[in-house]
Amino acid sequence: LLEFLDDSIKSPSDVVRYLNIPLLGIVPEYEDKDADEIPIAKVAAIHPQSIFSESFRQVRTNLFFSAPADEMRSILITSSTADCGKTTTAVNLGITLAAEGKKVLLVDANFRRPALSRMFPAEGTPRGLSNLLVGQVQEPEAIRSTGMEGLALVESGPTPPNPAELLNSVRMREFLNHQKKHYDHIIIDGPPMLVVTDAKILAGFTDGTLLVVHAEDTPRGVVQRMLRELRAGNVRILGVLLNAVRPRRGGYFQESYDRYYEYIGGEKGTILPGG
Repeated sequence: LLEFLDDSIKSPSDVVRYLNIPLLGIVPEYEDKDADEIPIAKVAAIHPQSIFSESFRQVRTNLFFSAPADEMRSILITSSTADCGKTTTAVNLGITLAAEGKKVLLVDANFRRPALSRMFPAEGTPRGLSNLLVGQVQEPEAIRSTGMEGLALVESGPTPPNPAELLNSVRMREFLNHQKKHYDHIIIDGPPMLVVTDAKILAGFTDGTLLVVHAEDTPRGVVQRMLRELRAGNVRILGVLLNAVRPRRGGYFQESYDRYYEYIGGEKGTILPGG
């Protein structure tokens, strides 16, 4: 009865049955609740041989199988609500792209709950996207190194009183278009789609949108509503990443998990969080 009443997106078959969009990858659940969230968000760099790092590499591969790389220069990462793992996805996708020799720019466009400055701390008070959009700094002043080769960062900057208006400005479009001349890919960590209107604005002028769905936590009706709103705006939806999938004993994902570590000859590690 509980299984029947549960209308959340739980598995790849649910994505196919209810969402009708490409499944770009599956990231397993992280079980260690005491783990530091910052290393987890950068797991592709810290633990490159773990199954979660491999999961993000599969997302990267599937993403660029779906369309030519030149058509996906700017990618928005969003979700229906908060705490689905979109920031973790944005960071690890950026890391895996940079590991391929690409020049990648991470942009924190979530003015209301910024997170990337915590993932990549810097001394002083760096200028960010909001400073750039109001004309306080020029583009080179807003971009800084993450300490990882090939991966640069634009923090969100101070919270502005009018986030949606700033993101919908000509200056924001010009910034993205200009940075495409310097970077192979721009990964934008946006706000949740159904919480504020900011993400819909960003989706309208990026090359594609990747949706992060938290398995067994996000009702399918919520995801379907997000898809309807995106399609109404003629937004290019690249696909969905199913995050925090639980390996069940005897299930397909548990078998894949076991076989991965058997193949690489390593020990099983803990699994990635919902972010």
